Amino acid sequence: MDRDERFMDDLFDDINRSDWEERLTRMAFNNTYRVAIGEITLGELMDSNDPEIALMFNPQDVIYGNEKELVPGITRAMLEEMIEYFIETEEYEKCAKLQKILDGRCSSREPTEISKNSTAWKPPRE
Repeated sequence: MDRDERFMDDLFDDINRSDWEERLTRMAFNNTYRVAIGEITLGELMDSNDPEIALMFNPQDVIYGNEKELVPGITRAMLEEMIEYFIETEEYEKCAKLQKILDGRCSSREPTEISKNSTAWKPPRE
């Protein structure tokens, strides 16, 4: 394999890796968003037959009752990061729903309402 062929192979590897990373990032933001707004529970997502499940957090590390979490497993910082991401992708309806959670207009969960093993929590509907 000559130098030009190696260059092209490396270029295609970089493009494929970049596409994969972009797809994985999008999947992580969308799945975490779906859990945050209560469209799907973490348990339902994990039970799905999808071999590629990406989230912004490790579901095995979720500690319920953390006062910094407005939604189980999802911190304020994650919600803010999702809003920034969805602004960049011009998905403003998602931004508005996430902002409602941040403002406390969509989630009235008290830490004691969630048990450590529960994945069935969904935020109240508007």
